[in-house]
Amino acid sequence: MVPGFSRPLDRLRQRSRQSLTVWLGWRALAVALGVALLVGSVAAGLAGMSERGRLTDRLGQTLAVTSLAARPVLEGKDHAAAERLARSLVESGATDRVELRAADGTRLASLRHDGEEPGLVGLLLGGAIQAVQPIQDEAGNTVGTLALGMSAAGVARLGSAAVLPLLLAGLPCALLLGALLTLQVHARIVRPLREFGEALRGGRGADPAALSLPIPPNHEENELGRVVRSVSETLGDLGTAQADLYRMARRDPLTGLPNRMSMTDSLARAVTAARNHDGQLALLYLDLDRFKHVNDSLGHAAGDKLLLAVAQRLRELVGSPEGLARMGGDEFMLLLERVTDRSKVIRLAGEIVDSLSRSYSINGQPVHVSVSIGISLWPRDGTDGEQLIRSADTAMYAAKAAGAGTWRFYSREMLERSLVFLRTEASLREALEQEQLEVFYQPKLRSANGRLYGMEALLRWRRHDRYVNPAEFIPIAEDTGLIIPVGAWVLRTACAQAMRWSRLHGPLQMAVNVSARQLALPEFAETVRAALEESGLPGEQLTLEITESMLMDNIDSAIEALRNLRSLGCGISVDDFGTGYSSLSYLRQLPITQLKIDRTFIKDLPVDTAIAETVLTLAAKLNLQCVAEGVETDAQYQWLVRAGCHLLQGFFIAKPLPVREFEQQFLPGPGLRLVSARDGLGS
Repeated sequence: MVPGFSRPLDRLRQRSRQSLTVWLGWRALAVALGVALLVGSVAAGLAGMSERGRLTDRLGQTLAVTSLAARPVLEGKDHAAAERLARSLVESGATDRVELRAADGTRLASLRHDGEEPGLVGLLLGGAIQAVQPIQDEAGNTVGTLALGMSAAGVARLGSAAVLPLLLAGLPCALLLGALLTLQVHARIVRPLREFGEALRGGRGADPAALSLPIPPNHEENELGRVVRSVSETLGDLGTAQADLYRMARRDPLTGLPNRMSMTDSLARAVTAARNHDGQLALLYLDLDRFKHVNDSLGHAAGDKLLLAVAQRLRELVGSPEGLARMGGDEFMLLLERVTDRSKVIRLAGEIVDSLSRSYSINGQPVHVSVSIGISLWPRDGTDGEQLIRSADTAMYAAKAAGAGTWRFYSREMLERSLVFLRTEASLREALEQEQLEVFYQPKLRSANGRLYGMEALLRWRRHDRYVNPAEFIPIAEDTGLIIPVGAWVLRTACAQAMRWSRLHGPLQMAVNVSARQLALPEFAETVRAALEESGLPGEQLTLEITESMLMDNIDSAIEALRNLRSLGCGISVDDFGTGYSSLSYLRQLPITQLKIDRTFIKDLPVDTAIAETVLTLAAKLNLQCVAEGVETDAQYQWLVRAGCHLLQGFFIAKPLPVREFEQQFLPGPGLRLVSARDGLGS
């Protein structure tokens, strides 16, 4: 690169990247130069052929003239004279290669002067030329040969005057042609494109459908005009699509109500307005109760119809739909502005509960749902929209916990309970990961002989040197889904423990509680199978306890799940029997093996025996084993023995025990011992 030339060249390259005119100008000039060089090369080539012929003729003439002077030199074989003759020929410029040989082949003189490289002109002229002539004496005898030649460099030197002008004559024309092409490209293409781009840039931020792009003059029918029209049509379509997307982004497609995004924006504006005018807002968070049951039983299409009916009833109650939104799923939100009286909010919440609780007709079938409502107030329950939504959501879950079809205002105590919930959930996850959970075992005795029949596995959590009440963390595990990994761990642990004890003391029956979330898993039967295979415990020694209310929530799927478990040999026990309002017809269909009388019907024994006797009779008629839980007194124990209850369980026998204490009290040796003497039971 020439010093000082690289920087301007870099600037020119930068301009060519930024300017279409410069970019096209460079290429137009390159094309013109190429054409000029091509035409000039053809003309120069033709001229070179003619010039080569002229130089060949000239060399022949020189050879004819020189042959007379060369005859005596060759006849006398005079080396010195031959050298002088050769040098004089080269110095004259007529040739640059001379060689004289005698008839016998003796070289008398040889002189070559190649000079510089021939270059492009030498290539066009075809390279070196040579002429050889035998020299004869007066008698016609050959006395030697004279060879004259012209190297490629020499040919180029002599012929350049004729070839170079033709080769270079096209360059000015090429520069002029390139400039003209560049100006035409700029005027016909670049300038209209620049105006087109400025029109697009000027419409930035405007509605694409309203943007009008002018067609450049004289381009109405050509490709550029068609491009502009096509872009204008595309912008129109884009504007329409953008408007549709905006509506879709801010409206619920099913009900047509504003969605979460729209409600969030409306709430932010309402908070700003209330702050400026010292107003008050109320936010109602609505969640339908048992909507999932409608979806599962009647299908999602029926669920959509129900949501449409709910939205319509809410519109009728509220009047203006702008303060109403569907947040997703079965959740709705209502924003009330300029609230002056809390009683009006209470009255509206009650009207919503009453209205939504009325029967719906979905596909000709009556459907009943209720609604739980959480209410938050600005500025008491939050300084911005996000806090208000969070507070109303917390209050809604408090309303659900209080029972279906009710409402609750947010309170600080709810937040504290939520924080306790979150902390307990985090600690429970950590306990599962760090193996801080334990399984205790509560014995079950045969009433016929007082001997150990088996035990129930019960989860315990030791935290900060105390055991957490299961009522505090089991519901949280259920709500968060932690019950699934925790329940699987309890199942594996209990099966392994039952197998270890059975090897030492004979077969023992292990009972494990199953949650609704576990039973609903399609792969739960495989989880049980894996626990049995891993531990080696026969399926017949495992009983799975399932609450009555859990079975009644979705009887059809429960029947299928229980049949899969029964196929593994496992027993099925209905826990808390008598509290779930079971249909006796469904009870006959369930593949169960055991009924477990709830403790609420045991505590009044032997004074109030009606329900306990009924359950025992029902179990006998259905050929089911019967278990009494919550046995806490000797009187209860004795009555159940006399009534023929098969198995007994409760604090009167023993509280749930860790492994070592259970072994010490109930598995002291090769045989199975009964409960201790202090329990008042004989062996």
